[in-house]
Amino acid sequence: MPNIMRYQNYKDVVKAHKSADKMAEEISKFEIEMDNIDMGPNWEVEDSRIDVAPSAFVEWGVQVYYDKEYRPFTFYGRDYLREIYDSDIRLILWKCSRQTEKSTFLANRAITSCCLHNGFRTIYVSPSNEQTKTFSRDKVDDIIYQSPELQPFMGGMGDQSLYLKRWQGTGSVYMLYYAYHNANRLRGKFADELQIDEYQDIKPDLVPIIEACLHHSTVRRQIRSGTPLTLDNQIEIDFQRSKQCEWVVPCLHCGTSEKSKANAQHLHLGPRWQPLTEENIGRNGVVCGKCKRAINPFLPQCHWQPMNPNGGPWWGFHITQLQTPWIILDRDAWGDFIHDYETMRPTLFRNERLGISDDSATRPITRDALSVHCNGARLSDLGAYRDWSANNPVWMGIDWSPGETEASYDVITMATLKDNKFDVFFAKRCTGQLRDPANLIPYIVRLVREFNVTSVGTDYGMGQDRNRTLVRRLGRQKVNIYQYAEPKYVIKYNRDLGRFMCSKPEIYDSLFLALREGYFRFPEWSEFVDPCGTDILNIFAEHIESTSHLYRYSHNGPDDTWNALVYCYLTSFISGNPSPQVLFPEGIPNFQPAGMGL
Repeated sequence: MPNIMRYQNYKDVVKAHKSADKMAEEISKFEIEMDNIDMGPNWEVEDSRIDVAPSAFVEWGVQVYYDKEYRPFTFYGRDYLREIYDSDIRLILWKCSRQTEKSTFLANRAITSCCLHNGFRTIYVSPSNEQTKTFSRDKVDDIIYQSPELQPFMGGMGDQSLYLKRWQGTGSVYMLYYAYHNANRLRGKFADELQIDEYQDIKPDLVPIIEACLHHSTVRRQIRSGTPLTLDNQIEIDFQRSKQCEWVVPCLHCGTSEKSKANAQHLHLGPRWQPLTEENIGRNGVVCGKCKRAINPFLPQCHWQPMNPNGGPWWGFHITQLQTPWIILDRDAWGDFIHDYETMRPTLFRNERLGISDDSATRPITRDALSVHCNGARLSDLGAYRDWSANNPVWMGIDWSPGETEASYDVITMATLKDNKFDVFFAKRCTGQLRDPANLIPYIVRLVREFNVTSVGTDYGMGQDRNRTLVRRLGRQKVNIYQYAEPKYVIKYNRDLGRFMCSKPEIYDSLFLALREGYFRFPEWSEFVDPCGTDILNIFAEHIESTSHLYRYSHNGPDDTWNALVYCYLTSFISGNPSPQVLFPEGIPNFQPAGMGL
């Protein structure tokens, strides 16, 4: 074993990664390092000379920061974690609340595998570069360089980088990536274990590409972890298909019983077993959901119980703060928990504290409510609208994709005013040959002329080149460009930039309200729901501290149809739609919309 320098001050380890100015250099260095690693299909994983259970190795070698000092990691009060650490399960899904050591588990798992096996390769993926950097610095580096027992396994500081950790003693590597709009960074990479963090925010279309890194491995372990939001979020969908393991706790006070004969004493048959839910929240601690007397989630009898034993092949584990010792055994922490229970919005509390999906307040519109408004014409029958457009206004909305990605598409919508409704009679996701702008622009121009389109609303963010081409073909007066921003107004034309600046939360609020109240009408449900209707259902409202709310898509699919609809309505609002009350219920303040697009 080489003589490894011991880093006593964690700041010495991470200070090189704190400067934003060095990020481009770090990323470039990372890509070069990855290309130079021998990641071919001929590597072979071998057990090292250390033969211990992963949980025992973690307790021996890992130190974590707790209560103002670094302490050895312990499984005391964490028996629900020990079983997962030592499991040979190949496919693990972790559906958990916040602050349940999800990131610590991923880091410990990778570090342990790289120490206990020769030539082991682990890949970590999160949705964003910032999340990956934070995980690398605050979890992986913190464990490695504050745990003296682990340092003989590692190389010197010069052998490590923000995105690549090398185990000099075993020849193992830990590679850290991020994948948001695409997974190109992982193409051609190989690993034995794949960790996907914040899985609820990874676009499902990217997952098969990410999983391809396991194809040449004989181990092929996967861990997906995250906090669920809506009921149709991908982590919740996968959990429902899994074995759905819940940590069950006995109540020794109100166990099952029976009377063998009249006036006989109750015969106690066993404890009442229960998973931990809102019913188990008591003022002073965890209580039985039936008798409301105290129960103990740390008893040796507690265990993981598959609620869907025929599900699979994934083993889903639901972890809630009601089973964590740092919440239950700390009076102040429990007081904060009860305060949140009494003051937080129920949806937010279930997501953050209990790791439970909830649909009551996060989705602007439900599937059933949307289907009610899908009673218009069939998408396959456009002749009547072609005739209608000769004497009535028609508007078009286009949401541009960022390019050749697996998770976003160009979408075109067209609508008119009919029966006092904003009648969306055309919605098309552009696939195949239409993904090429050389084919897409002529197709749009043909639709504009065929349906006598009054004006076209387009997306600024991803389509500057296509917008310029469209303006040259149709004229500046015909095309209105919209950009989401954070202005102090709902919508305003910026003459210097030549586009409209829009408040995304305000506009989303207004249009979803109008949708629920029946102002929009969509094509027949069976034709509209897949894929266009599903795009609308992918939107959810995520609460953030700096504002009352912010809408963004839920990442179980694209939201392109919704944005195309938004631009379609906005361009109608600018060019003659007599329904301004959708955006301004109390009247339009201080401007004339007819001149805004000039």
